[in-house]
Amino acid sequence: PADKNTFGTLAFEDMWPYMGDYDFNDLVVDYRLAVRANAQNKVQNAQMKFYVRAVGADMTNSFGVEFTGIAPDNITSVSGQVLTDGIVTLSGNGTEAGQSNAVIIPFDNVENAINRTGGYFYNTQSGTNPGISDTVVIDVNFTGTLSTTAFLAMDFNPFLSAIK
Repeated sequence: PADKNTFGTLAFEDMWPYMGDYDFNDLVVDYRLAVRANAQNKVQNAQMKFYVRAVGADMTNSFGVEFTGIAPDNITSVSGQVLTDGIVTLSGNGTEAGQSNAVIIPFDNVENAINRTGGYFYNTQSGTNPGISDTVVIDVNFTGTLSTTAFLAMDFNPFLSAIK
């Protein structure tokens, strides 16, 4: 979203590339990305906020974001991830290890980012008490060599991975 106070919404179907039930409620995440640059238009840091709105999946999912076109070595540190299941290997700077593009995993198990109020699904059925998600705040610090033009040209590629 272009407005710093507005969240966008991402909706995922976890059976991709198969059609599955095609309801796109397996993971629904609100997100906001704010970027700060210096006077030379070099990206200094970015803050990403994620709020899980719904989980209608039979599988347990993790969630990640790839900055396509930005190398991991353009990032000095990442903090704020909710990584509890030991399924993600991080590089020293907090990006996912072994990737050619910078990949950040905000949470490795959606169950650790939400607070269920009961029931199998989370905020997908009418007549049930709504659950409340934690807001996962990810801070990304850059080396100061990446131009704002290059940052804006990258693809913001959010994805989910079924883990169980």
